Amino acid sequence: MNARHRASIELQAPALPLATYGYRDPASLVSRKVCPTCRRELGVFMVACDGHAFETYRCSEHGDVQPMRSHVVNGEYKP
Repeated sequence: MNARHRASIELQAPALPLATYGYRDPASLVSRKVCPTCRRELGVFMVACDGHAFETYRCSEHGDVQPMRSHVVNGEYKP
């Protein structure tokens, strides 16, 4: 009987060691608004039209885009 089978019989998850490489504490992750194509952080612009203010998001490479919230943020592209 292996550890996984034994844990399922005992109705609990098996105690496996956590991977130390590549692990980040979930509390340290910060969600940001990024471009859905290149995953770079977006610039935010406030626009007022007919007395109503709203935000527009602009990617330096793709122009005006709809933002996506992500924990993965790529750096600036350097050719």
